Amino acid sequence: PLVMTQTGTGVVSAAPAWMTRSALLNVYNVLDYGVKGEGGDDGPAIQAALAAARAVGGKVVFPIPGTFRCSSQWDITGIRIEGAGMGTGSAQQTVIQFFALGTDAAIITRLASTSTYLSTSLSNMRIEANSWDAVTGCRGYGLDIEARITIDNILVYGFYKSDTYFHGGVLGGGPYNSVIKNLYTTNSKEMGILVGTGANNLTFIEPYHAYNGSPSFGVVPTSSGLYDGFHVERDNIGNPGFYTGTITNAVDNGSGLIRITEADHGMD
Repeated sequence: PLVMTQTGTGVVSAAPAWMTRSALLNVYNVLDYGVKGEGGDDGPAIQAALAAARAVGGKVVFPIPGTFRCSSQWDITGIRIEGAGMGTGSAQQTVIQFFALGTDAAIITRLASTSTYLSTSLSNMRIEANSWDAVTGCRGYGLDIEARITIDNILVYGFYKSDTYFHGGVLGGGPYNSVIKNLYTTNSKEMGILVGTGANNLTFIEPYHAYNGSPSFGVVPTSSGLYDGFHVERDNIGNPGFYTGTITNAVDNGSGLIRITEADHGMD
């Protein structure tokens, strides 16, 4: 809401210009909700910012680099989320470290219809698991995407299932026409990028996958195994999940091939 301040008697003046612009544009700064990035669980404060943005189709921003720990799943359907950077050094990164999720995915999108469009985006941050411990860690997917999304400059690191999973939705929707640019996936137990059926017409621009198929958390695999860096499933009549999609300038660094297969490879 727009904040007004009283100055003297009977005179009401608007809040500072930056606050007015943020309110009008439905931009929600996580710091205003109590996010600190000091090693505690920032999950409740982040969820409060997500709820405020979800109500109006708004945007959540992490305006500063840092590591923000979160013990709850994000449903980002209809929300735009932007960090301060995905750079390789801590001074340039907004890091979201998930923990204690059990088998839940860290971030999801869900819609009941592929014809429904909500503005959903994720940009400029690193998303990571803290461990694969069954109680205190993360044993699900990193991104579990069932509705249209725009992704730009995102690194996903170290999830027990595949780092990213794009597929038709249990509610009936799917991530049709999503655009995924500069998505980096690394050190997952399974695939870096997994595309299931019902994920048609995706556009991947310069995806990067490295060291997927890790034998244990944080350990670089020394040989190829069952899992690929970029993996596309087929349905039971042979249609690939990536129907009419495109991949431009993919980079592999020790993950295996970009592969289309009918094998299950540990999918739920």
